[in-house]
Order: sequence, then structure tokens, then C-alpha cells
Amino acid sequence: MTGINIEPRISSAVPDPAAPHDEYNLESKFAPPTRNSLRKASIAISKLDGFISHLNRLIHTRDGHDSVVLFLACATQLAVSVLETPTPEAVQKVSIKLGQSIPRTFSSIISSVLSTPTLASLMSTKPAYKLRLVERLRALLGVLNDWHTMSRLWGLITMWMLTKKFITSSTDLKLDRKEETMSPHIQKAKRTIAVTQILSLTGFFVFDNAILLSMRGVLKWSKKPQSKFQGWCARCWCIYLCAELGRLYHARIPELHNGEKEDVKSRSEWKKKVFQVSAWLPLSIHYVAHNALLPEPIAALLATYAEFITVKGLWEATAEAI
Repeated sequence: MTGINIEPRISSAVPDPAAPHDEYNLESKFAPPTRNSLRKASIAISKLDGFISHLNRLIHTRDGHDSVVLFLACATQLAVSVLETPTPEAVQKVSIKLGQSIPRTFSSIISSVLSTPTLASLMSTKPAYKLRLVERLRALLGVLNDWHTMSRLWGLITMWMLTKKFITSSTDLKLDRKEETMSPHIQKAKRTIAVTQILSLTGFFVFDNAILLSMRGVLKWSKKPQSKFQGWCARCWCIYLCAELGRLYHARIPELHNGEKEDVKSRSEWKKKVFQVSAWLPLSIHYVAHNALLPEPIAALLATYAEFITVKGLWEATAEAI
């Protein structure tokens, strides 16, 4: 073993008279910040403050808080599923063919680069880093799921208020202008859709709360009724989404029949809701089929996209709030 000194050079505390004076003059080494750098730092801090203030307004609402937590959980699940998905054989075959098509001169250069100790050690430890990252993300996903669980336990209270609002609005003899222009068949279809949504969403929260409480040991049920409740919970969610598509369709019937000019903003919001429900619907069918319909990365991607639409809409709604 050679005696190579790898310790960093430590400058002497006593200045060398023969050394230049600037070597020990710290003021000459570090220039004061310029106005341009201070202005950039001020702009960066101002943007950060604006983002945090905007996020604070968003999470201080019930819908905003739940949507942000659910979006983070879906995004984390997407990252975990992507990291755990092995490379398909088709991709491996394409990479092999691509490597064979590379000229020998380039292949020799690439092999020499890949054979360097630093890069070789990095490539060998990549699976270990990947496994650690998946473990950390799964731990974060558990925290987010527990956080979101508490919000879902209050769902029945929300359904009580929605049912009360529907009953009071049905008994009220006064109708808005849009309902007055609707035919009796459209009004009946609209109320049928509303009843279907209330019943299906109430069933969803009943089964969901029963599953959550039994999994936490509050209700002493075995895994067999839990699996049955999970199936019924997914069916109720699927029925609600189908009814939501019907509601969105009937929401445009008065404008289409009366020849009214559609508002650009309302039309854009309608499209966003259609895209969101269209992303959730195959997921609900996937859950009804006991996660046997879609690959896990595709299911996580659809859930992330659907929640991204929700968070983006709430973000825009709180943009100018005080």
C-alpha cells in the first residue's frame, strides 16, 4: 500500500511573509452581493411566499384539504407502482437490438465508459437505492392514507346535509328559470339521478366506514365480510359515477334545446368534470373486478389525473381569495 497523503491541505494559522497579501485578505476573495442578485433573491422569496399563502388558503377549506391529501396519496402510489414495475421484455429486446446496431467504434467507447469503477458501482447499487426509495414512499403513502381516512369517516354527515337539501328543494314549490323551461320528463330524470347519487354515495360511505373501522379493530369483524363490503363499496361508487355522467349530460339539455349561447367558462368546467368522471369510471370497474382489470401503474395514473383536475380547479378558485 503506497503512502499517498489524501488529507486536505490545512493552511497555517501564521501568515507566511513570502506569500502574497491577498491570500489572507478574505474581503478581497468574497465580493459583496450586487443589486441584481439581491433583486433576484427578493423576487424568489416573494414567489415562495405567494405560493405558500395560496396553498394555505387552499388547505384551509374542507374540499381543498381532502383533495390535496388524496392527490398526494395518488401521486405517491403512482411513483411506487412505477418503481416496482419491472422493465418489459419487449423494451429489453429493443435495447439489445439497438446495442447490436451501434458501430463497433461507439460500442467500444461505451463499454470503456461503463467499465469505470465509479459508474459500475453506481449501477450495481441502483436496485438498492430503488428499494429504499420504494420503502420510504410506502411509508409516506401509509401516512397519507391514514390522514385521508379520518376525512372519509365524516362522509355520512355530508350525505345527511345533501339529503336534507334535496328534500327541502323538492318540497319547495318555487322553481328556478331553467327548471321552469324543462319538460316534465327531464325534471323527473333529473330528480331520479339526484336520488340515485344520494343513495349510492350513502351506501359507499356506509360500507367504507364499516371497512375502515373493522380494519382498525373498532368493529370485530373477520376478513370475509370486509372483502364483501369492499365489493359493495366499489359497486356503489361505480353507480354514483354513472349517475354523475347522466347528470352532466342533462345539465346541458336546457342550453341545447333553448338555443342559448354557452358560456366559455361553464363549458370548460363541464368538460373538466366529464374528463374527471371518465377517469374515475374505469377505476371503479377495476375495483369491482378485484383489481384485475388494469395494471397498477395505469390505475394509479388515472386516479392521479382525476385528482389533479380537482386540485387544479380548487387552486384556480382560491387564486384571488383574501
